[in-house]
Amino acid sequence: MKEIGRLKHRDDDGEEVLVVYRARYATGNLAIVVKTDQGEEYATVSENHHPHLALLGPNEFAVQTRNMTSRFVCDLLASGLFEVVDMVKFGPFGTVEQIWRLKS
Repeated sequence: MKEIGRLKHRDDDGEEVLVVYRARYATGNLAIVVKTDQGEEYATVSENHHPHLALLGPNEFAVQTRNMTSRFVCDLLASGLFEVVDMVKFGPFGTVEQIWRLKS
């Protein structure tokens, strides 16, 4: 895993600094993992089973926004590390997921 940046995140327990890492799943797809500054895993932002993965660019990934608070999603975007490039619908219930790009 390679560190790509840090962000401040405030939740009900207060504010903390989180470290964002870039990695690859075994399939080769981009993985984004966030840990506390003590090294404890906080969240896996990307997902590896999205049906549109084959259509994504090398710095793009599907985001698990349904598993994250809106405050955390806003903090991730405010970090300047990512940009939203698309929204896609999939699945029998028409779940909408965001596609993000890792900025250089």
